[in-house]
Amino acid sequence: MKKADALKRWKDLPDSDPLGKMTPIPYKARGSRYGACGIRIDGNPAFIDAVLSKLKTLLDGENHYTRLELARNVVDGSGIGKALPNADTSTDGAPECCYVRLTFEDRTRPLCPLCLTSPSTALPGGSRNRFNRPSGITSNGIEVPPECRLHSIHTEGSP
Repeated sequence: MKKADALKRWKDLPDSDPLGKMTPIPYKARGSRYGACGIRIDGNPAFIDAVLSKLKTLLDGENHYTRLELARNVVDGSGIGKALPNADTSTDGAPECCYVRLTFEDRTRPLCPLCLTSPSTALPGGSRNRFNRPSGITSNGIEVPPECRLHSIHTEGSP
């Protein structure tokens, strides 16, 4: 596709939730992830944060059935044996690379009672707000054990 065509297509796109378009990678899949639905963001940490701030609906991919495969690391070229003369070093922090992909969940890990009481949130694109609960004991008295596979998304916030 020519650049002009790609820009026109991009401009004409309706708002859409990318999570609903992502095909999860099978659980314990091996081999290259190239060509699988995913996002790669390179640049300074502030740029990566700004892009991720526009992709918060992807957080709904962290649920009973799918997980977000997330890698965010500083890049310096040593892993590929090359210098990175165009890397953005203009801000605080070294340049980074961030990957986000959706994978199917390991169904053998335990869930806490709070997760089990909200099965409608298990599908990609479900409401992340239903998981917006404090760690420990929730306002409705349900204990959230630290070993829950979704425990990391039980955050302080609204019920």
